[in-house]
Amino acid sequence: MKSNTTLYLLGLVAALSGNIAAASNWETSGYTGLGYVDENGIDDQSFSSSTSLVYRFNDTLGVEGGYTRFGDFKDNFDVTGGRAKAEVGIDGFTLGLNALINTGDSWYLTGRIGFWAWDADFKLSVPGTPTLRDSDSGTDLYAGAGFGYNFTERFGAGLGVSYYSVDVGGSNTGVYIVGLNTHYSFK
Repeated sequence: MKSNTTLYLLGLVAALSGNIAAASNWETSGYTGLGYVDENGIDDQSFSSSTSLVYRFNDTLGVEGGYTRFGDFKDNFDVTGGRAKAEVGIDGFTLGLNALINTGDSWYLTGRIGFWAWDADFKLSVPGTPTLRDSDSGTDLYAGAGFGYNFTERFGAGLGVSYYSVDVGGSNTGVYIVGLNTHYSFK
């Protein structure tokens, strides 16, 4: 994971280094709300967030790099001898494209797509047996969309959803953040 993260960060710096002095092209973007998963025996939601630094090439298109953290997803299920408990925590770094389209009258549409390098930690507790722990990591697709209202020339907020693919052992699990999207421009 560390080598993937380093590669993503170096790629982001290289992509942005030509115009790094133009502070007016920078903004932040964030999604905060409930994270959802319903795959492979885990059906839960938790507080989750994603924050990114965006460099805009023009008023609409930019490149973003950021960090996403899902809270711990937990679920209980029946086994012989009692109730088992499964837990998973997922986080990672993102690098992708970010679009912001002002539709007039202060409303906007936003979208994002790219790749994220993720880490997942698993824990399974079954009565009468030692707790099992495992971890996995990978690089998969993320995408999101939203709409909102620009309260000022620099700040807007609205609603959005982002999907993060987490390909654990070929399962192609989908994890979502549904909630508030925000952006702040350093114009």
